[in-house]
Amino acid sequence: MSTHHITHFTLDGKELPCRIRRSSRAKYISLRITPAGELELILPGKVKPEDGLRLLEKNKEWVRARKKLLKSDADEYFYLGKKLTVVRSFSEDVSDHEIRLRGDQFLIKSPVSSRMSVQSIYDGFIRHRAERHLLQRAEQLAQMNSFEVENFSLRKQKSRWGSCSSGKRISLNVNLMKCPENIIDYVIFHELCHLRYMDHSEKFWNEVRKYVPDYRKLRRQLKFYAKVN
Repeated sequence: MSTHHITHFTLDGKELPCRIRRSSRAKYISLRITPAGELELILPGKVKPEDGLRLLEKNKEWVRARKKLLKSDADEYFYLGKKLTVVRSFSEDVSDHEIRLRGDQFLIKSPVSSRMSVQSIYDGFIRHRAERHLLQRAEQLAQMNSFEVENFSLRKQKSRWGSCSSGKRISLNVNLMKCPENIIDYVIFHELCHLRYMDHSEKFWNEVRKYVPDYRKLRRQLKFYAKVN
């Protein structure tokens, strides 16, 4: 059970609103930025509001830094084709960033002293998931369809989703984790087919079509994800 009210405090000569919420489940005073971009102070049941406000006054530099990060928090983030809503909180009871996915919410719990942007945290999350999911899926599709690959690796590239070398080494862009799984499979098959045709000839595309009949549609959809964060 929780109750809340709005208060204001002064920062750089301007009054900023702050939602004070009392929660019987909270163990520590914590600060967070809501999806609407509001600053929220969460108080455990027995903590006085004055104690929370003193924490705000004591950490004005922190608030100033968080305020600068609001624009980043408002950007669009995707995971497996799903648009995520960022919900970020700051707490004294954690020493490192804690990340969870809950439905379409990207939940970040950060140390109060953190200066890391949402974008940096999200980039790390995408890389970690790519190491677990993307490489495993690529190896699975290669084995199921009798493609001989020397090895798979990950890169973060701006203009290429993948590459295949004459040495049978395939590299995949970590940002593929932002795309739906059918697009991920298309890109993997695209690179696997280069093991048989190292060009974009008609024979190559006919080979791709064997595994991804609707590859033309997926190629068009892929252009959208090239523009997102």
